[in-house]
Amino acid sequence: MAVADKWRLRYKDEVHSVTLRLRSGCADSPLLALLAGESGMEKTCTLCGKKSEVGGKRKLLRGHYNPTTKVRRRPNLQWVRLPRARAGFSAGTRLLACAKCIKALGKTR
Repeated sequence: MAVADKWRLRYKDEVHSVTLRLRSGCADSPLLALLAGESGMEKTCTLCGKKSEVGGKRKLLRGHYNPTTKVRRRPNLQWVRLPRARAGFSAGTRLLACAKCIKALGKTR
């Protein structure tokens, strides 16, 4: 049994209607997630949700602040295994966590 979904895509300011026919069991394909607008590749901390941010740089030159390009600041994400069950994750689960969350994981309550 095939799954059919209609998507409206925008390409060069033209709207196109696309029908996708997938085999059964493919409803959670990465292509559908990409078309739905979910990238899935965003690097975020699984525990606190910290992700990259875009900010500006201020360059001082002879008393004047000159405009510069934008800078993307990324969190320090590391793959870590949870030592014990925590917040919906079982013990031993691998996940991406920022350095601050890894530091907090080592502390006992």
